[in-house]
Order: sequence, then C-alpha cells, then structure tokens
Amino acid sequence: MPELLSLSRAARLAGVSRGEIQKEIRKGHLMTFEGEVSLSQLKNVYPNISLSDSTMIERLERIQERAANKIQNLEPPSRRVLMDEIERLQLGLDDAYAEIDKYHELVMTLSRRIEKIRQGSDCPHEQRMVLQALTAWIYTQMKQRV
Repeated sequence: MPELLSLSRAARLAGVSRGEIQKEIRKGHLMTFEGEVSLSQLKNVYPNISLSDSTMIERLERIQERAANKIQNLEPPSRRVLMDEIERLQLGLDDAYAEIDKYHELVMTLSRRIEKIRQGSDCPHEQRMVLQALTAWIYTQMKQRV
C-alpha cells in the first residue's frame, strides 16, 4: 500500500509550496488519490526530497497501522456474546418488573389503610373528605400507569 500524504505534508517534505505541488498535479507529474499524493511519486518529482527527518513518515506509518488495527477489530460480536447480552438485559428487566410489583403492592396497601382510617367512627368529617380525595387520587394515578 503506497504511503499517501496530504498536499501540505508533501509540500513540507519536498521543501516547496502547496501551490507548487498543485502545479505538478495539473501538469500530470503527480497523481492524487482522494486529495493525497503518494510518497513514491513525490520522490520521483522531487529526487532531493529530505527524508533524513523521518519522524513525519514514521508518525504517518503509526497512524496507518493503528487505523488498520481498528478496522480489523470492527468485527460484529459473536452470536454467543449477543445471546449473553440479551440474557443479561432480560434479567435486569425481570428485576425491574419485580420492583414495580413491590411498589404497586405498597401503594395498594397504603390506600387500603387510608380507607380503613377514613371509615373509622372517630375520623372527623373534614378528615374523611381529605382521605377520600387522597384515595381517589391514588387509584387514578395507579390506573394511568398500568
């Protein structure tokens, strides 16, 4: 795979302006691929290219290598991994439903206790009205969430 360089990097390596690189492209001396030129073609056009400072080339190689490794690691998860994840999510969902059921039962128990207090003979009329409104509100809220 040829090493591709951006026009700016190619110009820096060759010691010329970006405009000069573009002139060579227009003349047909340099070919581009997706806006980049190959290092080997750049060496052909600029034989005195300075590669003594190879840090840029080494950096480019490292970037390309990391990118290639990332592409290789983009395999979809196996069927077993997906099944394990589905099972884990199902267990979490089951736990959430169990928790909802516990809170539902708690609210229903609370409603029954409030109703028992409201029906007691020693409960003043004003309090009965408030407790009746509270009980009605609780039942309405529970129906909306079912």
